Amino acid sequence: MEKKYVDVLVIEDSKTLCIVLGRMLEENGFSYTTAASAYEALELLKTIEPRMLIADYVMPGMDGVELLRSFCQTNVPPFYPLLFSGAENPAVDKLALSSGFAECIHKSEGLDYLLARVREVLMGDNQKKDFVLIVEDSISQATRLRYMIEKAGLPCQLARDGRDALDLMAGSRPQLVVSDIRMPNMDGFALCTAMKADSALRSIPVVLMTSLASLKDITGALQVGADYYFPKDADDSYIVSKLKKLFGD
Repeated sequence: MEKKYVDVLVIEDSKTLCIVLGRMLEENGFSYTTAASAYEALELLKTIEPRMLIADYVMPGMDGVELLRSFCQTNVPPFYPLLFSGAENPAVDKLALSSGFAECIHKSEGLDYLLARVREVLMGDNQKKDFVLIVEDSISQATRLRYMIEKAGLPCQLARDGRDALDLMAGSRPQLVVSDIRMPNMDGFALCTAMKADSALRSIPVVLMTSLASLKDITGALQVGADYYFPKDADDSYIVSKLKKLFGD
């Protein structure tokens, strides 16, 4: 079963804060889902695919760090994990960062600062070209690619299809786009065609990937102006070496 995409999963046992955070996210155009506990969040993560996870630290039964550790035992987080904790505690921050959280924000820093970080992470920066955009509708394939590419030192963002990728690139420009060919709504061929027709995007290298290593796909990739083509079963180290060259590393 394919998962439902949402921008943010909020895990917070305070009903009032959940309502406030949800209203803030909704007013700024972000989709969201909330969970009142880490256990509820783990169940939700079986059915949804968030782009960002915002978790409280102190929660009944299982804290935010234990939540992420539990998830990471069998999965590589395809989302950006952010700890939104109470009182500032350097020991908790160190523990959270060593357990996989990308950053820690304290509630004393305020919701405006939290919103600013959400916008920066999910919408990017028009002046930055420092990430690989993975365009893939399969959760398992997107997770595998993100893990492989980030392990090589290249930061990533995810888009679920061509339309989602173009929407993201309206607010930020990646250094490199790695896209599946077979996707709903807008496939990789159509995405590449649209990018090469746009003066603001045509200089961004596009790599097309498919599970079907057919002559038709290779020919199609060349016809739409793709900069490179990979079958998904290509050797990981080979893929990474080529992507790093295209990235300009």
